Amino acid sequence: DNSKCGLCGAAEGQWYCTEERCNVLGGKRSDDTQSRHCLYVPYNKTGTNDGLCIPKEPDDLTIPIITQVSIQLFDNIGNKINEFSANGKQLDVSSLLPWSVQRIKITIETNERADCRYTNDIGISYDGASSFEDLAFPLSHSTNVNITETVKVGGINYYFKCTDVNGNKINSADDSNFLKVKFDKRPDT
Repeated sequence: DNSKCGLCGAAEGQWYCTEERCNVLGGKRSDDTQSRHCLYVPYNKTGTNDGLCIPKEPDDLTIPIITQVSIQLFDNIGNKINEFSANGKQLDVSSLLPWSVQRIKITIETNERADCRYTNDIGISYDGASSFEDLAFPLSHSTNVNITETVKVGGINYYFKCTDVNGNKINSADDSNFLKVKFDKRPDT
């Protein structure tokens, strides 16, 4: 039963939600190998054993679906230059981005709680991709990427891989979730 997972921590009058407490509320029991109804996700805060106890859905066999991809472009002092967005799992920016872009904030939305990662190589698994540094399987996933001159010359092709709380992952052969951008020529050339 996963109905008590969300009680872990403050909802029960506890300071923290620990892995042990999550296991008591619906997690793993030593006498029942099929009992893992909650997933404990640590916050990784120094000095605490705090985290979230997230309900798992035993009947969920589907991978997370990316419902929106968006980017914000920033210059070298942090001013927002522009933004682009697309509903669905792909964003292919058709206009050339200005050379003055120094940082891109990438945000993707998923239809269920997920942990997402990105890679610039096709055919890479979730485990081999770079983390969005998500905490606790959110619905919205963001990361900031610094853009070098080498990246600007070649453009960006990022492929997204996600897994849900039940371990359903976008597989390495599925490169249909992506961001593609190209940059204008360097102004002094």
